[in-house]
Amino acid sequence: MPMQFATGLSLQRLPDTAAGLPRAALLRDGRQNGCIIDGTLLEAALRWPDGWTLLIASADCPFEESLHLSLLDAHDHIVDCAGIGMAYASGWLRDLNLSPPDSVRFGFLGDGEWSVRRLHERGWRMPLFSEPAGVWRRFGWRRWFVIGRHESGDIGTD
Repeated sequence: MPMQFATGLSLQRLPDTAAGLPRAALLRDGRQNGCIIDGTLLEAALRWPDGWTLLIASADCPFEESLHLSLLDAHDHIVDCAGIGMAYASGWLRDLNLSPPDSVRFGFLGDGEWSVRRLHERGWRMPLFSEPAGVWRRFGWRRWFVIGRHESGDIGTD
């Protein structure tokens, strides 16, 4: 069974950090579970049959919007995360489509399309060189999901 839209999840905005980063507590059926993610507005939540969940949250900053992707394991622990955005660029999540069994595609920042594909084993990625422009992640050699950027008309793979 492929991933599906998750229900019963919401975010509760937390006070901004000293650096002004927007963060939120994940609520499952209205109760906090200890998971804190980047972003404040839950745009989409996708769940796999094994209990893993991909949260897509925006920062709720209208003139410099960004998306925050958080992959949670079955116990709501963050196993991988990334951000998409650029300085002084505004955008909004649009045309979100599931691509079974493990990918999602959506529009954000311009005319192209983004894709996120979950890996079922941590894959090796070259820091700084494996990500499309506009993606940022904490330094690391292994990832649980791959982000792709496809220009309009491009049917390339992730």
